Amino acid sequence: MATDWEAEQVARAWLWLTAGAPRTYDRYEEETLAVAEEIRKLPAAEQQAWFQGLKKPLTTCVPEVM
Repeated sequence: MATDWEAEQVARAWLWLTAGAPRTYDRYEEETLAVAEEIRKLPAAEQQAWFQGLKKPLTTCVPEVM
């Protein structure tokens, strides 16, 4: 299961790619970009549902214990 941090990173990468940032934009790890690209292949309604499901990790600050 992905941590909130990982989910947030995928969401941010998805937002950047969806907004038209180049794939070569060196801000995210390869694995994160690959997941974001897979999500972008989903129908728009499924992408929206996925993004809505991330409301908690994107709006809550919960320290993760290592």
